[in-house]
Amino acid sequence: TWNDVQCGTSFTCAILLNGSNRQIFCWGANTYGQLGLGDTTDILSPTRVEIPGYDYNAKLLGVGSTHACAVMDDSTGDQLYCWGRNDWGQLGLGDKIDRLGVSPVKYYARETLTSADTIDQISTVSNVGTCVLIESRTCLRCWGDGRYGINGDGLNAELSPRTDLCIFKSALGTDSGRTISQLGTGRANACVLLDDGVIYCWGYGHVGMIGDGGYGWSYERVQAPKKASLPEGRIAINLTLGHWN
Repeated sequence: TWNDVQCGTSFTCAILLNGSNRQIFCWGANTYGQLGLGDTTDILSPTRVEIPGYDYNAKLLGVGSTHACAVMDDSTGDQLYCWGRNDWGQLGLGDKIDRLGVSPVKYYARETLTSADTIDQISTVSNVGTCVLIESRTCLRCWGDGRYGINGDGLNAELSPRTDLCIFKSALGTDSGRTISQLGTGRANACVLLDDGVIYCWGYGHVGMIGDGGYGWSYERVQAPKKASLPEGRIAINLTLGHWN
């Protein structure tokens, strides 16, 4: 059974369920190695992405325009792997070199991975970045292209996860102590839905994507999350972002 099917630009990746086994397959265009197969040959049918030691326990999948990432479940903690185009550092590997095969990403703060290091959600920022929701849904880290503020206050082009901070935890204000139910990313902006139905957004907001009524040049680079203005007495129950909305 196919599960979590996601499409990039002219390629697709999905998790295949077979009993308790969960394997990643990709197919389609492979110009930047976005299929994770070790080459740049286009593939016309689903082909298994080999992750040494983690072939059967895929937990989460995130597919961008020309890169992809996978979270692999392990008793010692969740392992994060990314591959494909890396011109903005979206793979989180500390450089801007494309990867034709899967590469491990250090998203965790400690020197070594522990069972406390778990990823609850992963979301790719189009073709320029990646975000992960961690620490029991209380901490968010993003990396890659930060020109429009999506990586957080004071951060620009982060080539690897800033493991010394959380983008969102310090900006909750009156909603401090809430957990993040859902993460969504667009072309250059991000939003989170909290467990109390409140939405915060940040990043590129020139045409009103932040949702608090603001727009224009002053909203080109919103680094600190702003609370979206929902109708009075209403709460949100789901969150979906498009390219510019």
